[in-house]
Amino acid sequence: MRKNLPSPCNIAHIAEHAGVSKRTLETRFQESLQSSPHEYLTTLRVQHAQTLIRSPENKLTLRQAAAACGFMTIRTFYAAYKRVTGESLDSSRFAKDA
Repeated sequence: MRKNLPSPCNIAHIAEHAGVSKRTLETRFQESLQSSPHEYLTTLRVQHAQTLIRSPENKLTLRQAAAACGFMTIRTFYAAYKRVTGESLDSSRFAKDA
């Protein structure tokens, strides 16, 4: 999952790759991580975006960082960021334009 953050998530494909059913994959994620595969992927994407945004050598806008992490729109990124971190994404805090 980490290697394919920008790619669209297809839980059935991930389950097939892992050699289990979609339901088994979802159950194992819930048991191990207390999260669904989609929630886990969203968390990974937000964490990677945070790294990109906060990196001193980063030249990406928030929109570019969001796209690089697999978010299709900046709105989706903002909503996911707030859901994962509990904080609203204040673009002025990072001195980058969305």
